[in-house]
Amino acid sequence: MLTTGHIPVWKSKGRAGPKIFHETIIICVHFPLLRHEMLTCHGALGHLSCWNLKVHCGLIESLKMTGRIWKSGFSLVLITVTLTGCKPSLAEPPASTASSAPQILSDYQRGRDLLYDAKDRFEYPKATDLLERAVAQDDDNVSAKLDLLYAYSKRSKYEKAKVQIAALMPRKKMMTGEQLAWFEALSARVANDKPVEIGHWIRASQINPNNRWSWYELASAHASAEQYAQAADAAEKAIAVEPDHSKWESSWIHYLHSKALFRSGQYDKAIPAATAGKGNSTTLRSTYFREVIARIAVDRSIEIQPYVDEYIRISNSENRNSPHYTRVNISLFYFELGMLEQAVSYAKQALELDDSAYANWALGFALVERGEARQALPLIESSLAKYPEDTMLWAAKAMAQYRLDDVRQAKETITIAVSKSTRENNLVTRITSMIDGFLATKSGKQGPKLAWLD
Repeated sequence: MLTTGHIPVWKSKGRAGPKIFHETIIICVHFPLLRHEMLTCHGALGHLSCWNLKVHCGLIESLKMTGRIWKSGFSLVLITVTLTGCKPSLAEPPASTASSAPQILSDYQRGRDLLYDAKDRFEYPKATDLLERAVAQDDDNVSAKLDLLYAYSKRSKYEKAKVQIAALMPRKKMMTGEQLAWFEALSARVANDKPVEIGHWIRASQINPNNRWSWYELASAHASAEQYAQAADAAEKAIAVEPDHSKWESSWIHYLHSKALFRSGQYDKAIPAATAGKGNSTTLRSTYFREVIARIAVDRSIEIQPYVDEYIRISNSENRNSPHYTRVNISLFYFELGMLEQAVSYAKQALELDDSAYANWALGFALVERGEARQALPLIESSLAKYPEDTMLWAAKAMAQYRLDDVRQAKETITIAVSKSTRENNLVTRITSMIDGFLATKSGKQGPKLAWLD
């Protein structure tokens, strides 16, 4: 069932009788539909029974498609319309609107294509730009606004997302049930309210279980809340809807799936899940190392170095990462395995190539957990002088202070880390809980292991 939408008419010709009017018009139809929703019809070019949509002062009694039926919520189609009631106004719109219509269509549909079928995550900024242009030219397009809100949330542009939420609030009655569930879920994400967000993604997936992105976002929300069994289930449902791995190139689906399986102790399943993502341009690092870590959990006797060498070869040959970034990734991989000597070695190699915040906090954490907090602290403080807004550097400093028994100072430092983080950071949360627990009980020194894949 289609919901009433805004239907601007910019070209028309036809004939009119006393009460019934037959018009062949080109219209740009704004229905509040998401990309995955299909228009219901009888045949590819069939008759669509009563949509019950008002066009100015006329009521559509029936219409026949003479052009392609689009899945998008914003389509330029040629239709034959039979209207009853008074003759609708079919006056030409201002010239500027008529001339801009093809561009609006192009921007919107291209933006949607990049947002939902991107070849890699680097296309999201392009999708955002196109959707911003489409919304700027047509402020009544609810679907475009909702897509733009989604684009902002995927790129963590939360201040801009808040603007779109405010713009969509008075238009909630124009949304379909599924759109409303998406809107509420994205609003909860921006507000950092995980339980509410999860509830609305569940509702969206119930309304349309064939929407892979609802399942994907549900898996992501569960994983962020560290509800890994539920995250694995939602990720599996997303992949079942779209089993073609090439359609997931821009997403973190294999990362989510393998991580959720691993964190929930399903190591045998985590291995093939991670292997499936090794060719994915977005998640090579995470899924590649997740596969190795899962294999080690199953069989401690496997040799690790060949996997590391292969990762370096792939990174170098395909220019996926800089040599510096590759070495930091390997350092964190070894950290998660508890192999701190190798973690320190690769972090130092990375620092020789680039004195980045990423390499500094990786080295800082490795040194702290190797029992060298006193040596780590000045290194971390020096890096903070250059990168004062880096949350993970503040977290590393707090861990160093905690290991040096300066717990009250550690509490002040981790509070700064929390203030620097725009979103909930699971590692920062665990360190905060550990410090608070010690201050409350004056006991306990076993801190959380850095789970870098979170």
